[in-house]
Amino acid sequence: MKKRRNLERFHLKVPVTIEVVDGAERKTLELETSNISSAGAFFATRRPLGRGEKVKVRMVLPAVGHEKKKSGRPARVEMNGVVTRSEPQGMAICFQDFRILRLDA
Repeated sequence: MKKRRNLERFHLKVPVTIEVVDGAERKTLELETSNISSAGAFFATRRPLGRGEKVKVRMVLPAVGHEKKKSGRPARVEMNGVVTRSEPQGMAICFQDFRILRLDA
């Protein structure tokens, strides 16, 4: 049976910081998305986290606006998530909730 996704995925490379939030040892990874949707993302890495690990994902979205004048400000996005798939080429993280903050906040 072929898997069908309800949400559109975008093949974007966005730099992120992933922090493991469970476990005694604090672990932080600097990666980038391979593809992303509003529900989650896949991260290519040779050292994927284990399935079920809880994480915080942080990314910065650049300012956008009219090409002659940037009307927006950069924003920081923080998401809680869980690793739902781990394989030799990377891992998938499902986002559980998120906050969008001003970068200067």
